[in-house]
Amino acid sequence: MNLNIPSFRSAIAEQIAPLALLFCLLFFSAHTAAEIPLFSAEYRLARGAIPIATVNLSLQRHDEGFLFESKTEPVAPLSWIREDLVIEQSVWHYHNQLPRPTHYRYKRSNRNSLHEVEVRFDWNKQTLHTTTNGNSWKMALAEKTLDKAVVQLALMESLSKGTMQNSYSVADGGRPKNYRFSATGNELLNSELGTVKTIRINRSKAGKQSDTTLWLAPRLNYLPIRIDKTRNGAVYSMTITRLSMPQ
Repeated sequence: MNLNIPSFRSAIAEQIAPLALLFCLLFFSAHTAAEIPLFSAEYRLARGAIPIATVNLSLQRHDEGFLFESKTEPVAPLSWIREDLVIEQSVWHYHNQLPRPTHYRYKRSNRNSLHEVEVRFDWNKQTLHTTTNGNSWKMALAEKTLDKAVVQLALMESLSKGTMQNSYSVADGGRPKNYRFSATGNELLNSELGTVKTIRINRSKAGKQSDTTLWLAPRLNYLPIRIDKTRNGAVYSMTITRLSMPQ
């Protein structure tokens, strides 16, 4: 398979957003944020059989609740061609037992360019502030609006309660977009964590076909074992390789 190098940056940009905070409800109890364990995890991102990046994720405590950070770096030989470093951060806390974001940041950089996005959620004034590469705008903030990372937490929180909310409002670019999730069956996956029973879920944005498939492990409180994203006819897979928890 030929690897389309110019699309590498945008592929990672699209891939990480839906992946970033899927891990944050590992062994999660919806009733108390204190039970969320700190962790670090590593995933392999590949296009078909070709590895293109390593994704390192970590969850740590923050003054406002929790800070999740994902760091994506290309692997050799792509590291000789593309130097893109992608960092995504989300600060969030619980409000009425539901995840609520306060500050989201995304940064993609190399020696020649820099792309940054910052989203601030002012819940007191009900205002959403977005800045992209220095250009800022604001709009009304509707209750239960999520960022592109925390939406995954909301899905996992819903599943952990034995239910599944199918639609979420997400601050994604301009006006908030509607993200839809649908369960499509169960599947056994072989991974470096062993053979795991998973529930397969498709994700789509309103008005578009599904482009993302998630395999979540119920016995691990819906930890994602694998996530596939289709872009321009190519499938990018993110598969777990390592998981550690300080506790």
